[in-house]
This record gives sequence, structure tokens and C-alpha cells, in this order.
Amino acid sequence: MINIRKYKNSDIIETINLITETFKKFNAIGQNKKSIASYLDQFKNPKEIKNNFNRADVFYVAIDHNKIVGLIRGGECMENPEK
Repeated sequence: MINIRKYKNSDIIETINLITETFKKFNAIGQNKKSIASYLDQFKNPKEIKNNFNRADVFYVAIDHNKIVGLIRGGECMENPEK
């Protein structure tokens, strides 16, 4: 059974892995290598990612058998990074 809960800072590594693997599998198709590398580079510094993730007004993860299998995040801060 899949459970939904609020994101916790302890989820950061598993969440980064899910985002980057999903991007490589589905979004990178047809992109040039420079664009792919540029997108993936933003996930190399967990401290910066943690700050970015903590700015989200809404951030939930989907858990199946103790593994993060999905996520949703967003809010006003996603459109206005200066917030």
C-alpha cells in the first residue's frame, strides 16, 4: 500500500535519486548532453538542495514498502525564488 506523507529532511538523498533517475529515464530523451549535465548538476550539492526543498510550500512524498516512489512539491516560492 502506498502512503503519502510530508517530506522530511532525512528524505533528501532518496528524493534526489528519484528526481534524477526519473529525469534520465523520461525527460533526457532527445536532449543534448550539455543540457542533461546542466540539469543534473543542480542536484550535486545536498546542502543547496535542502534549502531549495525547504522553500516549497507543499512537499509530499509517496512511500511504498519503505521506499520513496513519488513526490509532489510546489507553491508560490517555486515561481518566485526570491521569496
